[in-house]
Amino acid sequence: MSTRWTKDQLKAINEEGSNIIVSAGAGSGKTAVLTERVITKLKKGININELLILTFTKAAALEMKERIRDAIKIDSSLKKQEELLESAFITTFDSYSLFVVNRFHYLLNLPNNVGIGDENVINLAKLRILNEIFDDKYSLKEENFTKLITTFCVKDDNALKDQILKIYNKLEIKDNRQDYLINYLSNYFNPSKIEEDIKSYEIELFKMISDIKNDFYNHKYLFTPNYFIKLEDALKGVFSAQDYDTLFLNLNIFRLPNIAKTETGFAKDYKNKLSDEVKDILKYCTYSSKEEIKNSIKQMKIYVEAIIEILTIFDERLTKYKFDNLLFSFSDIALFAIKLVKGYPNVASELKNSFNEILLDEYQDTNDLQEIFINYIANNNVYMVGDVKQSIYRFRNANPSLFMHKYNNYALNQGGIKIDLKKNFRSRHEVINNINNIFSLIMDDEIGQANYQVDHIMEYGNKAYDNNPMNYNYNYQFLFYNYEEKEFRDEEIEAFIIANDIKHKIESGFLVFDKKTKDFRPIQYKDITILIDRSNHFSLYRKIFDYLNIPLKILQNEDFTNSILIKIIRNMLYLLLNYRHNHYKDCDFLHALISVLRSFVYELSDVELYNLVKERKYYQNPYYEAIKDLIKEIDRMSLEDIILALYSITNIEEKLIKIGDVKNNSIVLEYIVDVAKNLSSIGYNIEDFIEYFDQVKHNKLSFVANVTTSSDNVCQIMTIHKSKGLEFSICYFPGLGAKFNFSDLKDRFIYNDDFGIITHYFDEGIGPTIYKHMLSIKEKEAEISERIRLLYVALTRCKEQMIFVSRNFEEERTPLQDGKIGTFVRKKYKSFYDILNSIYPHLVNSHNKKIIDLDKLELSKDFNQINNFDYPSFLQPSNIKLIKKSIKVDTSLVSTKSYSKKILTLLSKQDITNIDFGLKIHQILESFDFRNSNLDDLNLSPYLKDKLTKFLSLSIFDKIEQANIYQEYEFIYEDKNEIRNGVIDLLIEYEDSILIIDYKLKNIDDKEYINQLKGYHDYIKEITNKKVKTYLYSFLDEKLQEISELVKL
Repeated sequence: MSTRWTKDQLKAINEEGSNIIVSAGAGSGKTAVLTERVITKLKKGININELLILTFTKAAALEMKERIRDAIKIDSSLKKQEELLESAFITTFDSYSLFVVNRFHYLLNLPNNVGIGDENVINLAKLRILNEIFDDKYSLKEENFTKLITTFCVKDDNALKDQILKIYNKLEIKDNRQDYLINYLSNYFNPSKIEEDIKSYEIELFKMISDIKNDFYNHKYLFTPNYFIKLEDALKGVFSAQDYDTLFLNLNIFRLPNIAKTETGFAKDYKNKLSDEVKDILKYCTYSSKEEIKNSIKQMKIYVEAIIEILTIFDERLTKYKFDNLLFSFSDIALFAIKLVKGYPNVASELKNSFNEILLDEYQDTNDLQEIFINYIANNNVYMVGDVKQSIYRFRNANPSLFMHKYNNYALNQGGIKIDLKKNFRSRHEVINNINNIFSLIMDDEIGQANYQVDHIMEYGNKAYDNNPMNYNYNYQFLFYNYEEKEFRDEEIEAFIIANDIKHKIESGFLVFDKKTKDFRPIQYKDITILIDRSNHFSLYRKIFDYLNIPLKILQNEDFTNSILIKIIRNMLYLLLNYRHNHYKDCDFLHALISVLRSFVYELSDVELYNLVKERKYYQNPYYEAIKDLIKEIDRMSLEDIILALYSITNIEEKLIKIGDVKNNSIVLEYIVDVAKNLSSIGYNIEDFIEYFDQVKHNKLSFVANVTTSSDNVCQIMTIHKSKGLEFSICYFPGLGAKFNFSDLKDRFIYNDDFGIITHYFDEGIGPTIYKHMLSIKEKEAEISERIRLLYVALTRCKEQMIFVSRNFEEERTPLQDGKIGTFVRKKYKSFYDILNSIYPHLVNSHNKKIIDLDKLELSKDFNQINNFDYPSFLQPSNIKLIKKSIKVDTSLVSTKSYSKKILTLLSKQDITNIDFGLKIHQILESFDFRNSNLDDLNLSPYLKDKLTKFLSLSIFDKIEQANIYQEYEFIYEDKNEIRNGVIDLLIEYEDSILIIDYKLKNIDDKEYINQLKGYHDYIKEITNKKVKTYLYSFLDEKLQEISELVKL
């Protein structure tokens, strides 16, 4: 972005004396403006610790702090502020709320070190408490509870429990929860409110009728005048109804006249669609009269009353559990903070007087609790920055209406000042024009919650793009395909289309603008990102891209509840506990033991495991040998130290190379340590920790962490949510046909702030109430609105070109109303495909499309043979087998029997990097064609290519074209009634001799390696009767060592 500020940016930097809301469109320099505003205040004599700067993520807060630090360092007059910076409040809402609670803890009868409890522990407590309440209710045989169970539970009560927990989780963020539950029945079931609700229901129905009516007249051009008059007459009763009873009657007798032969196919299609739309209204009119509506609400009250009683008891018991164990959630801390500023005026006053200004970043993501808290400490000095069009966190209770309420009021000078930042410095003018074109057609106050045409049209700001040396067409591109067969799924086809388009761009040297050099250069893989609204098919994309030799990095939050590491550590702890108490005879012990010994940590063969179990050698195995000293100490150790000790004595971190993805598997190991540390603080022991693992899995909870695959010059794939705040040169948008998620509306028990607790009613069958109907209408509109905003976030990540990949659009042209797609049509969107299909005929430059010939695409299922390692396997290993006989040889490794707290640390970043490097080397060489050693086809980094080149230039490969080659050669043999095995990295067989080469990163003089290679040597010599030479090679040291020089073979 230019160092010269625009007029609007200067206003956003310098405006003072009031609440201010800044609507900062995508790429408008929001963070730079916010930083400059802070520096401007510091230059006016305000200290940095007199500003409260709040955002939503730790990463965003850290970035803001570093930007401010860098700006302070430039100005020597602000040296004092650098010293104050560490004590300044540049943090998240959650962190600041926690600070306030600990600062005034004594007013809440809490200790001064309250923290956030483990989410899974709290969720497990919720499940236990709810089960106990249900057990109590069953034993008491209460009437309302019994009706609730007999009406809504068929096989079991699990679905009911799940939905009650969902209701409570929404009530949990209410600051008046107890009073709300106490007064619920009198507030929601009084006659005047029921009358108001029925009236609201009628309004919703007639609004739907009005939308159909407007759409009908908007399509008048499709019909001949005579037939249109007949349609009008048939619809008159429905369109003119003024109350529910009349509407219900007319809907039930409604029928459109048969289509005339003179009408077009488009007219026939629309007539059928119109008939369906009118009949769909009947789904919301399930009552014969208003009296039946009132009776359904009366019936519903019985079930709501039972649920309220359960929730009241549940809330009391859960609150007691939390205070007894000092286990609180983020929402608990937020509620404590509100209780302090609401109930103690001196606290609110102290906080209010502490800050010159409160600056809120990403204000569109604020929730109701955060808004309440800020209102208590504000003093007409709140500076809010955000973009309502990028509000995409409704599932986290974000409330974009808070932003819009202030935005609209401040525009009228009511309560504050409104500032708009519309100039976009991220994208080239083609991208900006394309985005404006799209969202002018689909986003307004009703659907999307932002009047795009009036208030949000972006302006082009980055003039560096103007020099287009190749005169490329950077407008959006549509890659369409037609496919009716069943062999390939849409996501497979789209992955192949994208991969081939990427190949074409790379090979043709497609030009992109380089921000650093401020000039154009040929595109690289790192310039390309694939954005999808869900991560279901990321692994599929990885396989297909590996198959086509295109590097791809995945960025996602991964649920690793079923990770092999979680299972192994759980079983290691189980064995440790049972060895401690000499409990080793049940099936669970054997299952855990076999699991650990067969895992990548020890890799015992099936034969070895069979003999171990058959001969009951439970104390004669490598895991017991490793932990036998630890067993004696565990009663005096914390959970965290026990986990770290297990990592050390089993060398599990170093062995991650065997299962690949070292970096992310290290994250899993770190996560387990963090959980152990947290649970230790609330008194968990090994037995509790094992139960914790089991309950998380049993109750379908999850362990989630941020996971990425790593590399530099690679394409990326991520969810749209993950991409927020980022920018990419070229963006592909596949998966457009995936349906929006309305699944929660299927629940029979739902909570909504407007309608309260919603259930079905029972009267000769189960049916929905008007509240369920109204919720369905409202939630669908809210979900569609957020999906439109999500699409906006996705498209505004793009700097240079947007590429949509989809099945071909339908030919129907949706007419516009007031320059937009009609509200009626937009309320029916079910996917991004529906959105783009409706606007495609109205898009400028929509001719920039290509129909992909799938016959030329070379679709293949062979990608399923690819394993997702850091590099693909390009060739299959040799099928040649050595003939062998039984011999006597010892290839067992030296066991690690001791541990030290000094080495109980996780792998360093350099360790992980080295292990990753070693994994890549092994993956390449296990299937490498040594006779045709062309490294150029492998897309290697310069460093890796250099290391492999030096290895392949060794003299031992001079005559390799004359040899038989065996890679990753595995052997098993019997020695003194014991089964032994080994894997040789590389075996080269000449007519009269054999070379064995084992690859290591370094430390090739390690005695353990030498003994291992000695075993390989003896085995191969025995079965072949040939001369054998054995070598160790260090890739990091670039050193080849013949083992015979170190030990007599």
